[in-house]
Amino acid sequence: MISPEPDRLQKYGLFHKFYDTKEFYKIIAEFHKNSNMNDINIYDTDIKHLWKIFRIYFTEVGAAGGLVKHTSGKYLFIEKKG
Repeated sequence: MISPEPDRLQKYGLFHKFYDTKEFYKIIAEFHKNSNMNDINIYDTDIKHLWKIFRIYFTEVGAAGGLVKHTSGKYLFIEKKG
């Protein structure tokens, strides 16, 4: 999860304040490799900048709309543009 401040209501395994792009990418890579790390909350007050940096690390893939239900009961709605 990326957010403007730590989301302490959730039970994330790791909280990390964004300071440096290189370190940010290192944390994302470690998250992908480490199957014991289930949750991470990376936060910064400039959420737009953080989102921009986050998106550079990944390749966007066009997809159809959809609905995903998390085991917590929360839903993620994905709306396809056009």
